[in-house]
Amino acid sequence: TQEKIRTDVSNLVRNVEKLSEIIKSCMLKEAEEKISSARILIDSYFRRITNNPAFQAFNIKVEEDKRTGGNFYIFEDQDGKRPIPILSQGDLNSLALSIFLGMSKTSADSHPLGFVLMDDPSQSLDSQQKARLVEIFNELSDIKNITVSTMDTELQKFLKDGITKVKTIYKFSDWAPDSGPRISMEI
Repeated sequence: TQEKIRTDVSNLVRNVEKLSEIIKSCMLKEAEEKISSARILIDSYFRRITNNPAFQAFNIKVEEDKRTGGNFYIFEDQDGKRPIPILSQGDLNSLALSIFLGMSKTSADSHPLGFVLMDDPSQSLDSQQKARLVEIFNELSDIKNITVSTMDTELQKFLKDGITKVKTIYKFSDWAPDSGPRISMEI
């Protein structure tokens, strides 16, 4: 009766706690595996895009966040130092792009979607970083369809000139509330 209910509730709480620990452990293991499989590409892409001589290596570690139980990501340079406080906004965006693109490439065989969708990826990047980003897009386009949406005319030129694979360019212009944009296609 009441004692049985207490025992049942206690067992339920214990089982939920065990299940929660198992889920956290699985999340950590999956994150470690995904980062591990993409680590070399993330490092390479980051150093290629930024071309920052201060970085000879860039590493990501995954640990459990003791406060939340979720995952905590640690970024380190070749000396084991945490570079986030000294990175420029362009470098931070390059890091985010490197993680996204590195993981996109390593999941090519295991992910059901065969495309990458980028919305204005050139934010805070200088001209050289944009050109190097397009080189990576060109390489990645061997295994993924890449869609880039941008108003950055410089990036548009780099994409038009730098993507050597088959490409289609859609331009959206003359937007009107009742009819939407006028769409033109360029091959």
